[in-house]
Amino acid sequence: LLLRERNATRARADASARDADELVERLRGAEDERRSMGLVLSSMREGVLLVEPNGRVSFANPSIDGLLGSAPSSVDALFPLGLRDAVRAAIADRTPRAAEVETAGPDRWLRGDAIPVDEGGSVLLVVSDVTEARRLDAVRRDFVANASHELKTPAASIQAAAETIGTAALDDAS
Repeated sequence: LLLRERNATRARADASARDADELVERLRGAEDERRSMGLVLSSMREGVLLVEPNGRVSFANPSIDGLLGSAPSSVDALFPLGLRDAVRAAIADRTPRAAEVETAGPDRWLRGDAIPVDEGGSVLLVVSDVTEARRLDAVRRDFVANASHELKTPAASIQAAAETIGTAALDDAS
């Protein structure tokens, strides 16, 4: 009987040791995954904020400081206001929202995409600097307008000359 109890105790101890080893391995895997995710998010050029349903910011990557000046601690401290409104609307109605806002000092344009990420009501805000894209769009728009204007004058001159030649040809009896 004593031998049987000793074997049962040893079997339970072995099972507990295996369970502990498995738990340690799972924890290592979770920690490695967390570290990898943190590395990816911290190396992104875009700013990333995770906002809880109560408005508290639970994560901010380093890029958000460069885009917003500093990472807000809550949605109430989020500026520019257009980004704050997009996050609040995404929390309220659980649909993605986007906003483009102009900032002062330095003058630039930011695009914020507020995306609901879980059933609990958390929202991920991804902020990108779209200043250069807007500048290129303005240059392209100005070029098309200028080219269109410059081509209208020669086209009008050619059309007038053709009409004059056509009229002169009708009047010429020879």
